[in-house]
Amino acid sequence: MDINELREKILAVLNQATENAKDMAEQATGTMRDFADKAMGGARAGGRIAKLAMEVASEKESLKKTYQEIGRLYYETAKDAPDGFFIQLFEEVRLGEQSIAEKEAELNELKSSFQKPFGVDVEFEFVVGQTEAEAEGEPEQPTEEPKAEEPAEAPAEEPKEE
Repeated sequence: MDINELREKILAVLNQATENAKDMAEQATGTMRDFADKAMGGARAGGRIAKLAMEVASEKESLKKTYQEIGRLYYETAKDAPDGFFIQLFEEVRLGEQSIAEKEAELNELKSSFQKPFGVDVEFEFVVGQTEAEAEGEPEQPTEEPKAEEPAEAPAEEPKEE
């Protein structure tokens, strides 16, 4: 084999390797493009799913409010003479309202008696806030403004040595 034949064989092998590398690069590019297209489609679908889910939740909330309003209006119009299975439900509502009224009355009574438990004005909300803070382990808030510290006296000058 002479040097020209060897050179042509090497060039042929290099050309074939170059062609193989180009084919692989084209395949990889095509695969990546397909992957990117699928990812974009998935992202669009995911965004649409989230949007639709939010719209469905919003519609359900709107329906819930409408149902509640229908129920409230029906209760107000029929509470004096309920019929059928509404009798038990109306009784539960009446008992719930009665319980709320009793608790609110007790709460108001406690608040008013708390205003001057020891002859001192006390704000109910302040005391509740302090109690909650202590229960949560937060540092106590000062009950009054801190007093301004008096300025410290300047240290006496020491005699100078000469």
